[in-house]
Amino acid sequence: MNTAFNYIQPNLSSEGVGSPRDVLATRLPGCLQGLVTQLTGKPLPGQAIPRRSELGLVIQGFSLFAAGIGGGIAATSSGGLAWLALPLAWGFTLAGARDLQLNVMHQASHANVVSKSCSNIVGRAVSAILIETAFPEYVIKHRQHHKHAVTSTEADDTVVFLRDYLHIKPGLPVAENRKRFVKHLLSPSVWFKMLKNRLRSQLSGDWQTRSACLVYLGGMGLYTAATGQWLGVLLGWAVPLFVLYPIAKSARAIVEHRWPSAETAGCKRDAKDHAALSFAVRCAVLPPAVWTLASALRWGVAMVFNALIRVCVLPGESGPSHAWHHDQPKGDWANPIAAAAAWEAGRVAKGLPPVDDAWGYVAALDMALESFEKASPASLALLGGEKVQP
Repeated sequence: MNTAFNYIQPNLSSEGVGSPRDVLATRLPGCLQGLVTQLTGKPLPGQAIPRRSELGLVIQGFSLFAAGIGGGIAATSSGGLAWLALPLAWGFTLAGARDLQLNVMHQASHANVVSKSCSNIVGRAVSAILIETAFPEYVIKHRQHHKHAVTSTEADDTVVFLRDYLHIKPGLPVAENRKRFVKHLLSPSVWFKMLKNRLRSQLSGDWQTRSACLVYLGGMGLYTAATGQWLGVLLGWAVPLFVLYPIAKSARAIVEHRWPSAETAGCKRDAKDHAALSFAVRCAVLPPAVWTLASALRWGVAMVFNALIRVCVLPGESGPSHAWHHDQPKGDWANPIAAAAAWEAGRVAKGLPPVDDAWGYVAALDMALESFEKASPASLALLGGEKVQP
């Protein structure tokens, strides 16, 4: 087994050294362990993890997004070497957008951002500036997603997204679904379809949603007309929001959950069945046992790729701590690493099986695709699922 790229069960030793996290602790210097913990969501025993505040995370998301948009427009309007800063600006915009959607708007749908009223205001603001699914509609869909009997069924919005946008189907071989994923991940027609449905959701929502969307789009139009910076707005605002963001959203959706095997047809799932559909995406790969220039370069490239995935695709609890969130949706979302570690320790103390780990995004993709291959249309059928009230 190539332990750098294949998924590993959390209780399996790796090359006789211990768990994958032990390997990372053994082969990398102590100064990197804080970064590794942030990437993997897996702290070392006794490791101190800096605490974050909910307000700080809200400010962080909006600040990253604003800095990225402003930097992208400035880079394209300044000319010369300033254009080299455009990819960095895209990174800031995408990191901020994903942080806002997967952390702030997501937690607001659970009324976890300070208070219920504050969550509603913040959630609406995020959905407006990202031109995302209208917040009231998102709340209903996300609550449905959290139902044990609904997750990974034909009534689950994530399954609908994979089926209708990426054309992932149960029972197809891993190679075929992987080809479909890559093809539609990079398809302009998919990006346009996502944008069309995002706009539909905004403009068909309540008057607050419609007003915020129209004011936002009108403001961008007036700014472009007044400054003449159409190229800056196109490259600094439209590209990251309508191209890069859909790519990141698709890359997240495909590893959000596994699908059940055909043996679980009927979908009358309890919490235990639900937990089996979740797994932790640890955004790191194992360092080589023997360091050479070639092995160091391979490992370095893989780690940079996974770090970008962690920041721009799977921020917060969405990758390593997602199983914890499903079990404790009202948990300390600003500090998911510590909260999830305590939760996992509690599971072990109760004799429950540990959450499965995928070390590296490629491993997570393989794990999800293998579950899709073993699934069948019958295993995704919803029999008697309950409706969720807004």
